[in-house]
Amino acid sequence: MQLPKTYAGKTVSVKINKKSYLLNVTDESGNQVCRLSLKKAIPVGASVAISDEYGEILSLPSIDAERKSTRLTYKALLQADVIKGENSYEIHAIRTYKPKTVSSLKALAGSGLSKGTIYLMNSSHQDIAWMDSPENAYF
Repeated sequence: MQLPKTYAGKTVSVKINKKSYLLNVTDESGNQVCRLSLKKAIPVGASVAISDEYGEILSLPSIDAERKSTRLTYKALLQADVIKGENSYEIHAIRTYKPKTVSSLKALAGSGLSKGTIYLMNSSHQDIAWMDSPENAYF
């Protein structure tokens, strides 16, 4: 597993099904990595969770198919991509720590507005409003 430089010297917890492993992050040629070697292959359908001192980084109910997942936690947004290779799976995970954004999204999801539709329009101010007068507007 490759991690950001801020993880140097820290530990990461990996849980496969109900078995937990504590991995030390080391520097290898400027890359922060930790490795887990298993005697047996991870069973098809096994759940996998990775966490650090701040909480979850990745949580997948199973690794048995390609998937994209996005999940809101207490203060972060977790995104994961599982890509199936010939004899392996590659997992990319991003944890975005934005407590105010996450709490706002959770509040919105629980409101009556969550059943509405949001329409987005790509636009500059000048094509939807005049700048003081029609003569000053650029189209």
